[in-house]
Amino acid sequence: MNSLNHVLIYNKRSLHSDENTGRQLVFNSFHCVNNRLDYDKRSARIPLDQVKVNVWGTGTPLREFMYSLDMADACVFVMENADINDIINLNHSVNVPEYHPPHFLNIGTGEEISIKELAIKIKKMTGFKGEIVFDTSKPDGTMRKTTDISLLKKLGYSHKFDLDAGLKETYAKYLSA
Repeated sequence: MNSLNHVLIYNKRSLHSDENTGRQLVFNSFHCVNNRLDYDKRSARIPLDQVKVNVWGTGTPLREFMYSLDMADACVFVMENADINDIINLNHSVNVPEYHPPHFLNIGTGEEISIKELAIKIKKMTGFKGEIVFDTSKPDGTMRKTTDISLLKKLGYSHKFDLDAGLKETYAKYLSA
């Protein structure tokens, strides 16, 4: 996902149209080199449609994302509405054989999306015209990272921002900064 930040950065830089070609260009730009950002003062222009964002792996692993305000809200909700006995009782209600403390309460959305779907979603949302390249010579990592939020739901909490709303909010704040 780190590489996907390049999409937002490229769209944030000053955009100008070349008077001769009408192509959009980035001035004082950043460019992608080996999945990291390098500032290149010598390169005054990089056509946006020539930018490539490299993403490690196939894009098939599933990930869960939670908007930061929802995370903060969930933490406050748990602190105000549950004590350790509630969490212990909820953990015992799951009836896991040979389960013993510590008693955990996962915070998350329970919703997952593939890295590829996320990359495409961000590309569309930001209007990025470059290419997203999945480097299959690099590892995918863990194929699935989603939390079990059943205990959090039993306490009565549910997140307010879905992924689309969280991305829109984050991108809007980024553009206004």
